[in-house]
Amino acid sequence: MAKGKRYGDERKLNYKKVFGVLVGLVVFVMMIITIINLARGGRNERQEAVSFFSSYTNGKWGIINSLGEVVIEHTYDEMIVVPNHSRAVFVVTYDVDDEEETYRTKVINERGNEIITGFNAVSAIDNFDLRQNIWFEDNVLRVRNDEKYGLVNFVGEEILPLIYDEITALRGITSNFLVESDGQVGLVNESGVFIIPVRYAEIFALREGDRSLYVVVDNERETWIS
Repeated sequence: MAKGKRYGDERKLNYKKVFGVLVGLVVFVMMIITIINLARGGRNERQEAVSFFSSYTNGKWGIINSLGEVVIEHTYDEMIVVPNHSRAVFVVTYDVDDEEETYRTKVINERGNEIITGFNAVSAIDNFDLRQNIWFEDNVLRVRNDEKYGLVNFVGEEILPLIYDEITALRGITSNFLVESDGQVGLVNESGVFIIPVRYAEIFALREGDRSLYVVVDNERETWIS
């Protein structure tokens, strides 16, 4: 009897211990989840805080972040282009001579240091849609040497060699670029991979914003390519 009673007491005691351990584990897990959520929230705030924007003050251009802090002082006559608002990559135009129609460009970071060198010119690639919404492609830059164009990424790595007569965005389609050589055009993506080879007179998207179907024109004949 004593054994049975002791056993019963221990079972009740064990249940309480198990229940207490489970509650402790639940509380611990909830604390971990709370810490993770707070950390994620902090990271989100930091990500928002490092968004960058062109700013115009007293007739000069600079860069501010999403907290209103000045990142690049307002000393430039031309607007500083921010292709990707989450990246500290700024395209600056300077030494503009309107009479000679010449200018210089450089790409700087948030410290004002030049980060992409070795090219005669570097520029962001502008795009727009039928509603005249204008934006810059946010993953590549166009570079030029000796009147030939290529593409690089935001750390200056070559995506497309500098052998083309012109490179422009396919209107209304993001991350699609028309490359022209000897009067013919082709189409590449943001990785420099050819979607359509350089052999057509004209290329355009069948529907704005749709990258699944293109129209190519060759000798005044239109063909659909998906």
